[in-house]
Amino acid sequence: MLQKAAPIFPTPFRRGGRLLFARSQVEAYKARVLEIAHGASAPPREIAPVETFVSAEEVARELGMARRTIGRLVAGREIPEVNLHGDAEKGGSA
Repeated sequence: MLQKAAPIFPTPFRRGGRLLFARSQVEAYKARVLEIAHGASAPPREIAPVETFVSAEEVARELGMARRTIGRLVAGREIPEVNLHGDAEKGGSA
Protein backbone atom coordinates (compact mmCIF):
# COMPACT_ATOMS: atom_id res chain seq x y z
CA MET A 1 0.00 0.00 0.00
CA LEU A 2 1.25 3.48 -0.81
CA GLN A 3 2.04 5.63 2.18
CA LYS A 4 1.23 9.33 2.00
CA ALA A 5 3.96 11.83 2.79
CA ALA A 6 3.72 13.49 6.18
CA PRO A 7 2.69 17.13 6.05
CA ILE A 8 5.40 19.72 6.64
CA PHE A 9 4.77 21.81 9.72
CA PRO A 10 4.48 25.55 8.88
CA THR A 11 7.57 27.72 9.30
CA PRO A 12 7.09 30.44 11.91
CA PHE A 13 8.67 33.84 12.27
CA ARG A 14 9.44 35.90 15.34
CA ARG A 15 8.01 39.27 16.22
CA GLY A 16 8.82 40.77 19.58
CA GLY A 17 10.27 37.44 20.72
CA ARG A 18 7.04 35.51 20.02
CA LEU A 19 6.58 32.77 17.44
CA LEU A 20 3.88 33.55 14.89
CA PHE A 21 2.48 31.49 12.03
CA ALA A 22 0.66 32.54 8.86
CA ARG A 23 -2.98 31.46 9.21
CA SER A 24 -3.06 30.13 5.62
CA GLN A 25 -0.11 27.79 6.31
CA VAL A 26 -1.70 26.50 9.53
CA GLU A 27 -4.98 25.79 7.71
CA ALA A 28 -3.14 24.00 4.88
CA TYR A 29 -1.30 21.86 7.46
CA LYS A 30 -4.54 20.97 9.26
CA ALA A 31 -6.21 20.04 5.95
CA ARG A 32 -3.27 17.79 5.00
CA VAL A 33 -3.32 16.05 8.41
CA LEU A 34 -7.07 15.45 8.03
CA GLU A 35 -6.58 14.09 4.53
CA ILE A 36 -3.87 11.64 5.65
CA ALA A 37 -5.64 10.55 8.83
CA HIS A 38 -9.12 10.08 7.43
CA GLY A 39 -8.71 9.95 3.68
CA ALA A 40 -10.99 12.95 3.39
CA SER A 41 -10.39 16.44 2.13
CA ALA A 42 -11.13 19.41 4.31
CA PRO A 43 -13.92 21.63 3.06
CA PRO A 44 -12.63 24.53 0.97
CA ARG A 45 -11.85 27.59 3.03
CA GLU A 46 -12.45 31.13 1.92
CA ILE A 47 -9.23 32.92 1.10
CA ALA A 48 -8.82 35.91 3.37
CA PRO A 49 -8.03 39.15 1.53
CA VAL A 50 -5.31 39.90 4.08
CA GLU A 51 -3.05 37.28 5.66
CA THR A 52 -3.52 36.95 9.40
CA PHE A 53 -1.03 35.58 11.88
CA VAL A 54 -1.56 33.39 14.92
CA SER A 55 0.63 32.76 17.94
CA ALA A 56 2.26 29.42 18.71
CA GLU A 57 -0.10 29.18 21.69
CA GLU A 58 -3.16 29.45 19.41
CA VAL A 59 -1.73 26.92 16.93
CA ALA A 60 -1.02 24.50 19.78
CA ARG A 61 -4.58 24.88 21.07
CA GLU A 62 -6.08 24.27 17.60
CA LEU A 63 -3.92 21.19 16.99
CA GLY A 64 -4.38 19.79 20.50
CA MET A 65 -0.70 19.77 21.39
CA ALA A 66 1.57 21.52 23.86
CA ARG A 67 3.59 24.60 22.93
CA ARG A 68 6.73 22.60 23.70
CA THR A 69 5.72 20.16 20.97
CA ILE A 70 5.55 23.06 18.54
CA GLY A 71 9.03 24.07 19.69
CA ARG A 72 10.27 20.57 18.88
CA LEU A 73 8.63 20.65 15.45
CA VAL A 74 10.42 23.88 14.51
CA ALA A 75 13.70 23.15 16.33
CA GLY A 76 16.75 23.64 14.16
CA ARG A 77 14.99 25.86 11.63
CA GLU A 78 16.19 29.36 11.00
CA ILE A 79 13.39 31.61 12.20
CA PRO A 80 13.45 35.18 10.88
CA GLU A 81 12.75 38.14 13.16
CA VAL A 82 10.27 40.53 11.55
CA ASN A 83 10.20 44.18 12.56
CA LEU A 84 7.17 46.48 12.53
CA HIS A 85 7.81 47.47 8.92
CA GLY A 86 7.63 43.86 7.70
CA ASP A 87 11.32 43.55 6.77
CA ALA A 88 12.79 40.19 7.72
CA GLU A 89 16.11 40.01 9.51
CA LYS A 90 18.02 36.85 10.32
CA GLY A 91 17.11 35.56 13.74
CA GLY A 92 17.92 32.58 15.90
CA SER A 93 16.23 29.24 16.07
CA ALA A 94 13.45 28.06 18.36
